[in-house]
Amino acid sequence: MGFTELYNHYMIEKADVRTNDWFLIHSPIPLGLILISYLYFVLGCGPRYMKNRQPLSLKTYIKYYNIFQIVVNALLVYYVATSGWTTHINFGCVPFDYGTDPISIRLTHVIYWTFIVKIIDLSETAVFIFRKKNNQISGLHLYHHVTTCLFAWLSCKYWTSYMGSLTLLINCGVHVIMYTYYLLSSTGKPSIQGVLKVIKPYITIVQMVRYNSGFSSFMPFKEFYRRATYLNGALYYIY
Repeated sequence: MGFTELYNHYMIEKADVRTNDWFLIHSPIPLGLILISYLYFVLGCGPRYMKNRQPLSLKTYIKYYNIFQIVVNALLVYYVATSGWTTHINFGCVPFDYGTDPISIRLTHVIYWTFIVKIIDLSETAVFIFRKKNNQISGLHLYHHVTTCLFAWLSCKYWTSYMGSLTLLINCGVHVIMYTYYLLSSTGKPSIQGVLKVIKPYITIVQMVRYNSGFSSFMPFKEFYRRATYLNGALYYIY
């Protein structure tokens, strides 16, 4: 099988026909260019640009970015929860299908917009660069953001199903908590800082539970594993 046949097989024939023609989904090239540009900026031109410049505050941007994340993730939680999980989905072996009923189509849109949000999340690293907080840009940080975009793209292109949406539901719920914490922390008010100091360990616990539940939530879905066994070890990084 030649390259063209392989490309058509995996990029067209195996793709979800409901989402394959959507912006940034049809081909891996646009996302690849975005991620290459991201890494080039973060590892190269960004630090060089800021080398002899004073760090930016960006407090207003950070404030509204946190508000944006709280609102968007809360909406994603609502739309996922009302796209089957509160009506007819259970935790058993849910059949994998590319349904065209209104609820299934609605879920594909939710997963797609989650992918778009993950691209927007890349801007968080740019904030570190402009604030000269380069010590916060670890290899794990870059790995997380890059793989999150990659697996969100894969999920949207191939597996816009109920099985994948449970991880989305869990992670977006945790993100609401996390960005609320970040928003309150950015106020700098001593009274608020005292409260946040008390609850910070619990935020960490919630994050750890999120990581574990994100993977274990796929355990009942045998059909998902039949179709995507090569993602088994990485699924909890999707979102």
